[in-house]
Amino acid sequence: MFKVETLSTLSSKGKKVFASLEFCLTDTYKHNYKSQLLCQLDTGATCSVISYGDVCALLQTAEPPLGKSTVRLKLFDGSVMKPSRDIDFLVEYRGERHSLQFQVVGKSKQPVISFGSWEKLGLLKLDIDENKVNKVESFDDSPVSKETIVKRVQ
Repeated sequence: MFKVETLSTLSSKGKKVFASLEFCLTDTYKHNYKSQLLCQLDTGATCSVISYGDVCALLQTAEPPLGKSTVRLKLFDGSVMKPSRDIDFLVEYRGERHSLQFQVVGKSKQPVISFGSWEKLGLLKLDIDENKVNKVESFDDSPVSKETIVKRVQ
């Protein structure tokens, strides 16, 4: 059974928002180092995505230790894509470190950070006034006739 995650930025156009994140890494000799990567922030994404090439470059190896992915990615255009694997990275932003899971894809695209990861990293804060949010108190799901619609429009 596969979990379906949504991802919109692989095929979207228009304004894009980016953040430079530090990936905290350890090499084969147990030396700690950080590598910065510009990542695209996607409010519509439910998972974070990184290319296989970026994973290899970050870890400085042609054979990175990847986990088996149980996710299918539903792209903005409705098509479905299976990531090759997944990987967890320790990411630092403004001095705080968080573990983020990335789905690894073959396409050489900029890394995408999901909406949930934005919140985790503190890149986004929602300030919602509940009095200004439209709420539906009740919903009538009975069929509407053409005559009723015409009356409502007039």
